[in-house]
Amino acid sequence: TVPAVGFLITRFGWRATLLILAGAITLPLLGLTLAVRERPGPGEAEPGGSAAAPQAAAAATRPLKVGAILRMPQFWTIGVGASLASAVASALAVSLVPIALARGLPLLQATGLASLSGLAGIAGKLLLSVIADKMSRVYLMAGVFLLACAANAALFADIGSGPVLVAAYLAVGAASGALPPLLYALLADRFGAASFGAASG
Repeated sequence: TVPAVGFLITRFGWRATLLILAGAITLPLLGLTLAVRERPGPGEAEPGGSAAAPQAAAAATRPLKVGAILRMPQFWTIGVGASLASAVASALAVSLVPIALARGLPLLQATGLASLSGLAGIAGKLLLSVIADKMSRVYLMAGVFLLACAANAALFADIGSGPVLVAAYLAVGAASGALPPLLYALLADRFGAASFGAASG
């Protein structure tokens, strides 16, 4: 979609492109709202067994108070680390096309690289779903941070517009895609299902 946005901007300008994108996003979402259901239909059941089992499990574990969560050092190490990583990922996301343009790539190739980074984000989520239950999520989070650091270093070093630039864009996408689900999984591990909402909020 990023190349399409680049094409629309060059053809119609950014204001018209925003209006086109708003329509392209809003219409499908309005259609999807017709398919959203709050409860299982007749003859259907929630995944994981009867409705009583999750309620009993939730009642057995009392949620932590917000004050108690805020006094836990691991809350701050997870929160500060993930917040800094998210800030870097957000800054990179809006800078991918300008970086490629500054390296001399035409707009279509620059937006293509940004799309490649987005595909790497999807791949990062899929890979995470395979390995997240097989190793420590703390180590996985550290690996995501290191991957993002390596990508930042490569982009900062201004190495060029060749394979290193492509690898850096792939690394940025993979790290950005893996970070949110990994953060929520780590919060669930450390604070439990009963306190997950308070900890993530």
